[in-house]
Amino acid sequence: MTETIANAAQVALILPSTVTHNEAVACLELLRSGVQSWQGNTVRIDTAALNKFDSSALAILLQIKREVLALGKELSILGLPKQLQELANLYGIQSVLEN
Repeated sequence: MTETIANAAQVALILPSTVTHNEAVACLELLRSGVQSWQGNTVRIDTAALNKFDSSALAILLQIKREVLALGKELSILGLPKQLQELANLYGIQSVLEN
């Protein structure tokens, strides 16, 4: 569901194309695993592949941000889809997801 990709420029945890209530628990657990094994001070999550999601995607990102900060690291969310940005804005949490 999530994976780590690497190239010369960047390493990131990748969210799948679908993150809804049905996938939330599995997605969160995989992200947690990736965060725990992350090397470096800034954990990067690439959300560009998301095309089907609900508020569960926001809940996952918020929880992961809390866990990353608790480890003394920073979180960088890459490629946040416009519709997910709008949903975050609707809930008043857009600033929490900003890098």
